[in-house]
Amino acid sequence: MGIDDILLHDETIFRNLHAFDPDYIPENFKYRDSQMEALAVCIRPALMGGRPINAVVLGACATGKTTAIRKLFEMVEANSEKIVCSYINCQLHTTRFGIFSQIYHKIFGYYPPETGVPFSRIYHDIMHKLSTEDKALIVALDDVNHLFHDRNANKIFYDILRAYEAFDNVRTGIFAILSDIEFRYALDKNVNSVFIPQEIIFPPYSHDEIYEILKDRARIGFYDGVISDELIEEISELTFETGDLRYGINLLRVCGNLAEAEASPRMKKS
Repeated sequence: MGIDDILLHDETIFRNLHAFDPDYIPENFKYRDSQMEALAVCIRPALMGGRPINAVVLGACATGKTTAIRKLFEMVEANSEKIVCSYINCQLHTTRFGIFSQIYHKIFGYYPPETGVPFSRIYHDIMHKLSTEDKALIVALDDVNHLFHDRNANKIFYDILRAYEAFDNVRTGIFAILSDIEFRYALDKNVNSVFIPQEIIFPPYSHDEIYEILKDRARIGFYDGVISDELIEEISELTFETGDLRYGINLLRVCGNLAEAEASPRMKKS
């Protein structure tokens, strides 16, 4: 197959190429029911006019933590207008302004000016909006250890969790997500008094769970008959050895791309 054919060929073995994206949220999210239920218990008080329960979400990379929280946030926002759910990647946003600009965007639909407006004004607008509309705020801070590395965690936690002291009826909570399970965080006493989290553990996937997840992702991403169960099993073995589900999902995509480059309607073991 020539370069023009590769670039312009309109036939594909992919039913849904986005099924292999890192931020794809599957409709059928397996093997994390107990963790989803524990997170839902933390959110439930906010649905009833109370404060959400803080949580520390622990687990190695690619154990479903981010997907579980984003999927649960989608469910909450689809069924209630009483809660604002803000997911923030702390690898990308590590400053106080960066975190609150993401919260601001979630509430108002646009970002605050980066210059010319003091942080206190942005903070006031966020909390005043929550207060006047009687909405709770839950902030999921993914890879929260980055905030501790940059020494911004205490101030950010304090600003979110003690907002009720300055704004009537503001109800806030934090889901702190940690992939570095060896990391030990320490907060100031005035933060510890309001951040008493429930610990929710995401264990590594078993080999059988990895196989079923990859098989389901292949069903969504490829047309029928493109990939055999034997090849999925081989990819599952490699994935289990690495301990990273994302490795297996990406390997499915790579195998599909190689098959298309060879103009093959099916993937073959090399």
